[in-house]
Amino acid sequence: MHDRLSLDFLTALDLPAAGLVHLANDLGVTRVSLLVAPLDGLPDFGLNRPGPARRAVLDALRDTGVKVDMAEPFYLHADTVTDDLLPGFDTAAELGARTVNLLARTADHGRLAAQMAAACNAAHARGMEVVTEISKRGSLVTLSQTAAFIETNALPLGIELDSLHFFRAGGKVADIAPHAHHVGRIQLCDLRAGITPDQEWDEAIRNRALPGHGIADLADFLDALPLDAVIGLEIPQPGIPGPEAARRARDATLKLFKSEGY
Repeated sequence: MHDRLSLDFLTALDLPAAGLVHLANDLGVTRVSLLVAPLDGLPDFGLNRPGPARRAVLDALRDTGVKVDMAEPFYLHADTVTDDLLPGFDTAAELGARTVNLLARTADHGRLAAQMAAACNAAHARGMEVVTEISKRGSLVTLSQTAAFIETNALPLGIELDSLHFFRAGGKVADIAPHAHHVGRIQLCDLRAGITPDQEWDEAIRNRALPGHGIADLADFLDALPLDAVIGLEIPQPGIPGPEAARRARDATLKLFKSEGY
């Protein structure tokens, strides 16, 4: 199970990208996700342009052997065209990313299907796979809805199933089995009790619970999902520096694995 872990960037936003790579290596985690283009409200890690930050990441990847499992996220809004995505895709490919993550924000599903098909073609041409992440804040909200959308439009992509978004959208473990084969990647955290709808964005960005420290049925959640899917540790914790947050995330996840006999 340990080989399936990825240290995803949101867990340690206070570290530069190269620092995240070195931290993953120090923790015995062989993969990371990286934010390759700036997003409002999040740090600019400088990876979307040639310069010292990108060189430092390439050096860190080379020196440690850590791999970029996912470059994220790429938003699809109603006016997004494929050319808008290509600079980020080129950066992701240069960094050796295995996959890219598309976030659906286009309400018209016909338009969204065309956007996703074009994005998949561009990513595949660069040697990368594609996943799309479900969320209440997007236009693909539930696992069953997203699986049906992929099948109806014959889209060559998988689903990234974030435990937080899955359960906050009302998902039940029993919902997973019919669609588990579509899940290409997992993000893992626990859910805090007493979170109100207007607190959910803050929870997602900076206030996630460690596995085993919340209210989600994570053991059965993992049991229902493919055994070969990468598990991204996306567990930012308020007031906890990135290196310590990442260590706690790894330790809590490994404790969950051990308790379930993985």
